[in-house]
Amino acid sequence: MLKSFLVLFSVALFTVAFGTDGDNFIKVNVGGPELLDIGFLADEDYFFAESSGAVQAYTAPEFDVPPSLWGEIYRTHRYAEGGSLTYKFPVPNGAYKVGLMFMEQFDGAGRAGGRVMDLFINGQPLDKGIDVWSLAGGKLFEPYFLQKLDISPVDGFITITLDPVVENPMLSGIVVEGAGASSILWNTVNGATPTPSPAAGGEAAPVAAPVIELPTVTPTATPVPTTAAASNVAGSASGVWSDVRYGSGFPIPRHEACAVFAEGLVYNIGGRGMKETSVYNPMTKTWGTRSGPPVELNHMQCVYYKSQIWVGGSWYGKFPMEKEQEVMWVYDISSDSWLQKTGLAEGRRRGGGAFVLYEDKMYLSHGAIGGHGPHAVSTGLFDVYDPATDRWTALNPAPNARDHTAGAIVNGKLCVAGGRDGGQADFWNANVGPIDCYNFKTNAWEVKAPLPVPRGGTMVGATCDGLLMVAGGEGKTVENTVGQAFDRVDLFREESNTFEEASYMTSRRHGSGLAITSCECGHIYVPSGSAGLGGGPEVDTMDVWTADGVIRTCV
Repeated sequence: MLKSFLVLFSVALFTVAFGTDGDNFIKVNVGGPELLDIGFLADEDYFFAESSGAVQAYTAPEFDVPPSLWGEIYRTHRYAEGGSLTYKFPVPNGAYKVGLMFMEQFDGAGRAGGRVMDLFINGQPLDKGIDVWSLAGGKLFEPYFLQKLDISPVDGFITITLDPVVENPMLSGIVVEGAGASSILWNTVNGATPTPSPAAGGEAAPVAAPVIELPTVTPTATPVPTTAAASNVAGSASGVWSDVRYGSGFPIPRHEACAVFAEGLVYNIGGRGMKETSVYNPMTKTWGTRSGPPVELNHMQCVYYKSQIWVGGSWYGKFPMEKEQEVMWVYDISSDSWLQKTGLAEGRRRGGGAFVLYEDKMYLSHGAIGGHGPHAVSTGLFDVYDPATDRWTALNPAPNARDHTAGAIVNGKLCVAGGRDGGQADFWNANVGPIDCYNFKTNAWEVKAPLPVPRGGTMVGATCDGLLMVAGGEGKTVENTVGQAFDRVDLFREESNTFEEASYMTSRRHGSGLAITSCECGHIYVPSGSAGLGGGPEVDTMDVWTADGVIRTCV
């Protein structure tokens, strides 16, 4: 169990593992980096968006790691100035165990009553007067682990709040596991099994961090399916992926961003947080930067049109409560500046949809309203934008609601592939299989074959010979149980409704885009993205696809 428990977390920022035995879990290194060897994720501002206090991070400058399996987690913590520290996790329905990791590191609080906080889970008071220094035996730099059992989500979330009583509330680590979890934390403490106390609420006796030797863990790779193994596959392998070797510079690591090829350059725009735009020159093999958007833009596709890059259907804000941008943002290449255009009407604004250019108009299909989880709504909404009039018009909705998707034009049709129902609590497993294609001649949607491996966070584009390319992605599937993004690529031939076997990217990633050159050059670039489920690790590599494997110096 231990080995599989750690493998699932080998590459991820936000990973919730959903098993059939109730062994669901999240592990977060509060205020610190991801620690892949022990399966902890960095919180990276995603989980504590609803804290009422000003959340800060602290790292002990000199620190002897406690001699335990998870001792390194106590090196950092977060505290909230002037208010509560709140963490919120989307989880499926069920019973859970919650573990909180504390260690007092502040001399001024190194006394009885020096730091006191109250614990609430889902708004219910579970522990009043938590005094970490006293509970840890009256010592500074002494770890203390608090367990709470039989916790059920409310509206699809487990919300953990620490309210201040004396000094600022603080926390070093969080573990949320299904009631049936058999991991080392709950079953082994210095060679003994902790016994739940008879106290109301199912609280277990506080225990020290376990002392267990870690085995060596090697993440498994997603296998490349053969023609026989993949459903609806015909033909031979097509194209070759190569890792781009830069002459100088690197792109800014990002995910939930867009990529587009414009005027001889690869533009990588937006993503989580405020970031400058990364620009790659294939002629000189160098990276540089240009002005980033004046607001956060994430979960979107972008298109090039008349010396400008248009960003359609985007979000901003922190996971899982992202909000929709009210206007459409446009980057003007010649002036290196950003412009605003009319946004979608209220109720139709969304992120994570497919955005394409066709015959001087821009089309936005699908996407979710409200971010991630049960409070959000995944849609099949379909709208067209006319840049000549700066006006949006609603069209007939698509047959399969989805978000975290993308699309491209093939054979005079908009085809949207990949994605998931992000309004589910277990959205990692809510992948949408069928490809939706909109026929501009008949003004009707057509449901096509499902992806051989359904997944969200895909990058989608069209090859010069008319194939729909579906690259990368994320999701929990039979082929990907270890929490990694996909390196998989599918090539869909719309006219025959079949898939052709394709070579895979050299790197796993999701949450980026395909920057496609002219057919005279014949390159498809895919920069940045996330190598794991959710937000990390973000990468600064770039793959390029060519039909013959030759990377040319051309635009």
